[in-house]
Amino acid sequence: MFPFLQSKQIAKRVRTACVVSKGSDEKIDEIALKVSGILKRCKIEPYLLKPLASSNFESLDSFASFSKAKIDIAVVVGGDGTILKTVRNTTNSIPVFGINMGGRGLLAEVPPQNAEKAIESIAKGKYTLDKRMRIVAKVKRKVLPPALNEIYIDRLTKLRAPTYKIAVDQETPISQRMDGVIVSTPTGSTGHTLSFGSSVIHENMEAMMLTPVAPISRMPSIILPPSQITIESTDNSSVLMDGQLDFPFRAGNKIVISRYSKDAFFIRFASSSLRQLKRLGY
Repeated sequence: MFPFLQSKQIAKRVRTACVVSKGSDEKIDEIALKVSGILKRCKIEPYLLKPLASSNFESLDSFASFSKAKIDIAVVVGGDGTILKTVRNTTNSIPVFGINMGGRGLLAEVPPQNAEKAIESIAKGKYTLDKRMRIVAKVKRKVLPPALNEIYIDRLTKLRAPTYKIAVDQETPISQRMDGVIVSTPTGSTGHTLSFGSSVIHENMEAMMLTPVAPISRMPSIILPPSQITIESTDNSSVLMDGQLDFPFRAGNKIVISRYSKDAFFIRFASSSLRQLKRLGY
């Protein structure tokens, strides 16, 4: 049986926030600065993450500065890509409040026109935290950055399909020829893995999904409780984290994927079952 991650009401007052924007879009930066002003009016001290800057607010050089500045939440103005980057770099599980300036905004909570009302609610402590599990890959002694959506192991050689050995919790492995394999979280089940025909997992479940990419034997997707999944390829591989970071590895390297020790948190104002599917238009 798969347990659920539970959202909970937070009574602690939010005193500080760091505003994060895409950094390459003037319109988004303009909205981000307006949001910073709203935070200030609501008695939440705003900081800006460079390259976003203004003489009216203090700036932080990097995500590593969050701890020193005692940042309570990250306010992300942008699309899902900017939110994924923020979650990956806030390894101490700082809650993220997303203001959607991208496409469908699966991870964001509100559009910019609703930002002021939402921030007023945050200042009053009227919100919940939506907890999402993350996964992480380790190759030998190298630990890769955590992924909120998925870890995609792809072949580097395109002339033939390599053989992948896949073992769960150090049991006897299975071997399959295929182009690649994706290990995703419930959050990531509506992402890249969905385009390969996988199932969708409720976002708050504690589970991992293993999806084969173009398997010769039509191997199906497999949903597992949080496990240690070891993957080994006969060809050189590319390990892609959340579609943003890419790491090459040699054939025969064992890539061990497991649950990350720290979950991600998102600020929400209402519970919504299968919120990501609804954002996709289903």
